[in-house]
Amino acid sequence: MDYSSDKPIKVSEEDRYSRKEYARSIAKILSDPEQENDFVIGMYSKWGYGKSSVLTMVKEFMGEEAIVIPFNPWIFENQTAIVTALLFNLAEKLDEANQDNEEDPQVEEGGKIKRWIDKRVKKETKHGALTSGDTAAKLIRRYSGLVGIGLNLATGNAALGKGSDAILNLAESYLKTSSIDDVRGRIEKKISDTGKKIVIIIDDLDRLDKDEIFQLLKIVKIIADFEGVTYLVAFDDEAVAAAISEKYPTNAGKDSGRAFLEKIIQVPLNLPAIPQRLLNKEVFTGIDELLKENDIEIADSEVNDFRFVYDDHISRAVDSPRAVTRFLNSLKFTLPFVGKEVNIADFLLVEALRIFFPSEYEKLRHEKEVLTGVSENFSLKFDDDDSKSFKEKAALLTSSKPEVMEITKALFPAFKKRLEDGNSSISHREFRREKRVASPDYFERYFSYGVVNDDVSDIGIINILKKNDYKDIAAKLGDILKIKNQELALTKVDSYKSATKSPIALSKALLTLEGVLDVGEGGFSNSPVAMAAEIIGDMIQMSDDRLAFSTELLDFVNDPALLFYLIREVLLNSKVDSDPRILTDDDLLNFQALAAQKISSLNAEKPILKSKSDVAYYLFYYWSEFGDKNEAEDALKAQLVTPTQVIDFVVLHLSKISGGGRRYRGNLNNATYENIKKIISMDYLVGILTKKYPKFASKAEFRDIERDESGIGTLGNERKPEFRERIAEQLFYQHAKVNEVVDED
Repeated sequence: MDYSSDKPIKVSEEDRYSRKEYARSIAKILSDPEQENDFVIGMYSKWGYGKSSVLTMVKEFMGEEAIVIPFNPWIFENQTAIVTALLFNLAEKLDEANQDNEEDPQVEEGGKIKRWIDKRVKKETKHGALTSGDTAAKLIRRYSGLVGIGLNLATGNAALGKGSDAILNLAESYLKTSSIDDVRGRIEKKISDTGKKIVIIIDDLDRLDKDEIFQLLKIVKIIADFEGVTYLVAFDDEAVAAAISEKYPTNAGKDSGRAFLEKIIQVPLNLPAIPQRLLNKEVFTGIDELLKENDIEIADSEVNDFRFVYDDHISRAVDSPRAVTRFLNSLKFTLPFVGKEVNIADFLLVEALRIFFPSEYEKLRHEKEVLTGVSENFSLKFDDDDSKSFKEKAALLTSSKPEVMEITKALFPAFKKRLEDGNSSISHREFRREKRVASPDYFERYFSYGVVNDDVSDIGIINILKKNDYKDIAAKLGDILKIKNQELALTKVDSYKSATKSPIALSKALLTLEGVLDVGEGGFSNSPVAMAAEIIGDMIQMSDDRLAFSTELLDFVNDPALLFYLIREVLLNSKVDSDPRILTDDDLLNFQALAAQKISSLNAEKPILKSKSDVAYYLFYYWSEFGDKNEAEDALKAQLVTPTQVIDFVVLHLSKISGGGRRYRGNLNNATYENIKKIISMDYLVGILTKKYPKFASKAEFRDIERDESGIGTLGNERKPEFRERIAEQLFYQHAKVNEVVDED
């Protein structure tokens, strides 16, 4: 689909709005030789409604039955140029029809043609009178010079303040003088000699300024109203009447502009309304073409979503061919930018808002948080903002336009829910999956026409997933994860995992990104590394041989944190109540044994606790449970030989709590103590700590770090001596309590 320049059609076969027969009827009337009266026909319609196309068809249908002179006054800069151009166009056609030949000047804008006419008029007046053999061009030159005086009278000081009627009367009184009548009669004889009707078609009258509008209509009325000439003038009657009224207001109680038009236009015609179904058909056909051009597929459900809102709330704004052209041209430009990165139905609706409700669009684009339900605080400020309710602000946001409100509610379910139910709590998961504007992750795409800032391209992710080599996937995905929002990127990988060409390649790629993926704050947080493990779990589910797939990944992974998440994912999804289970009971036992071996070999290469991850320590629990417990404990003891190492190890087990506006560590309670006890001798740990904290060996109190007013338990204080001493004392306390030697006093 090419861009439309909003130009009229060239031939009637291009008519898409059923105006052909209307144009044919007008042409028949205008070219009817039995029609003796000359008149001025006004074709009325608003801007952009196809007047120029209808005029083109009228000219086509008149064919050779009449002499048709198209005239567009918009290209001329003043009234002299306009009247001169009109008259010389007429002269050219008359001489052509009567086979009279005289070299005529090219009609042009500005003062050149006026100077030429002045010079020729003086010459004709001085050197010779008119003769019966003169050409129409010569007659027109003489006439143009004479009517120039009339034009000056009509616009001079004598007419000021007298209204449009006074101006017409003043000019007409001059133009009825005998010298002018003689020239006019000779011109009309030339017209009669053609044996045809002369039809002058004037377009774009409503594009002129108010002075030029009045001047042109005056020309038609008192200067160029030759016998045998009919005018067909197309314009927006409301706009023209308003322009004349503004220039020549009266106190007569009647619209002066409308009254003036009634004097000029003998036959007012209103361009027939275009059925809405035809305008809609053009919109839908154009959209289909654009989607095909951009290789964009749209689901039937999306088509229905768009049509439902379009039919009820947008179609009334698509009220002319020009409106159709503006909308489709906009989509022609913007669709290639967003392509497959958005929900097409939503994008079409947002673009409709931009084209047909621009001021409301500008307000809506700044209200991401309110519209998506993230916040109920408007970005825009209104008068008496604090006193206005959410509904009142929403009404101001949409300018109290019902159609804008309904479109907005259709696009943003959270906004609709807040208006109707009083709260905007809503899940964005489905919106994200469908790339809807209602998702905070996709909102900006609809207004920036592309993937910007921290956003992640859906098409880019899909293309990565189609690769077969894990190194290629890791390289491309790693580039994205280094500079983009990792959670968003992995959410998209999860959303498009069905497009994965090689599940094993994707899984291995994720397992090589240990230096890129954020490990988060703990083993059970929804960190990027945990999300990657969940995706790997899904890839295992897709395999025909899940045990082989799982063990291949076990053998491949070399990062302690990723190894932990891989094992955890398999275990969580192999429980009896998992549906479906990744591994059967027998396969699970095999996997667990292999996992213990992998942990042992990985620890031999590099001590696990030297990993920067806060979750790697948990591998000792798997090793102890699925492998040789003594081997696991010995390996752990080898890495805990100083009080500093012991405290660091214990701190890894402390929970992270949010509350009261801060983040802090939980106490070392009995449950935590018993958990640590599963993998290492507490006597061993206490023995190491006694070297630095001997006083706690004889007496230990439980001093709370969670509620301590000093804030000692706040995250970030873990390296402070007072925090570490408090944790050491809690460990001594729990150990003594278990061994029943705690001083209860």
